[in-house]
Amino acid sequence: MKTFTLPLLTLLGCLVWSEMPTTAARAVNLSHTVADMPQRAEPRITGVTPSPPVKSAAPQTVTITGEGFATVSKIEVSMPDGSIKSFAGADLLGRTPTSVQVSLAFVGMGRYEFVAIASDGSTSAPFAVEVRGAETSVEGPVINRVQPAQAMASREPHVFQVEGRRFDAGLRAIVTDPAGTDVTSQVGKVTPTSFELTVTLSAAGDYSLVVNNPNGGVSSVVKIEVR
Repeated sequence: MKTFTLPLLTLLGCLVWSEMPTTAARAVNLSHTVADMPQRAEPRITGVTPSPPVKSAAPQTVTITGEGFATVSKIEVSMPDGSIKSFAGADLLGRTPTSVQVSLAFVGMGRYEFVAIASDGSTSAPFAVEVRGAETSVEGPVINRVQPAQAMASREPHVFQVEGRRFDAGLRAIVTDPAGTDVTSQVGKVTPTSFELTVTLSAAGDYSLVVNNPNGGVSSVVKIEVR
């Protein structure tokens, strides 16, 4: 009986050929795995208003606009002196999927950098604004008290008397519910020291009130407790 022996090169060629489909399949599967992985949408800031912001010791309502704001849980602002102010929870006003508001005083001239942080830890690139102007001569309205100081949650409108000073005709009252959503409100008779505010407070919690005068003056934030 004769014994046939395959040449060594022929044998090695067969082994390589048998391995190639497996390696190719692995490469295809890997490419599909990478392509199928969910991409995390990071928040992005595209603008900050007022623009340019005005140097002032009084807090201003600052609107931060961009993309991917639905999951933003914190806004951090790097101040010109190197300190960082953080805004979260009830400090985030008027939240929408594309914008959020904070009450911030631009107390010094220089560079302010805004960063949006999502609940999963992803962050936006810093968005910088420059405050170069002199101290503004516009003084904002001042809220001394809101009567009644407390209210019960109800679907019926509540009527409040807001007392203070420097209230101008045509002012805008911004009321934000505990979830950070603006609530429709109506301003009644306005005098320099008071105005009437009608608003529906349907959920319990702390509501925020900010008053904007037509000349750009902004009040500090006042809480309204709803039980």
